Amino acid sequence: MTRTDGSVDCVVVRPEFRRLLADLASGVIDGVIFYDLDSLVRQPRDLEDLIDLSSTPNDRSSAPPAAG
Repeated sequence: MTRTDGSVDCVVVRPEFRRLLADLASGVIDGVIFYDLDSLVRQPRDLEDLIDLSSTPNDRSSAPPAAG
């Protein structure tokens, strides 16, 4: 990414992390277990995206728990 002042920021594209976020958002998976935060996110933007996703209400969160 090139900034307006001409400096360049390197952005690492992590397609599997993006897929993880998409799966969480769509309900394909319910959560993520990780040993260390550094294992889950590699850059601050990744963490921000994960936080944004977790703080966004979804349809499933308002559903009553399944009987059983």
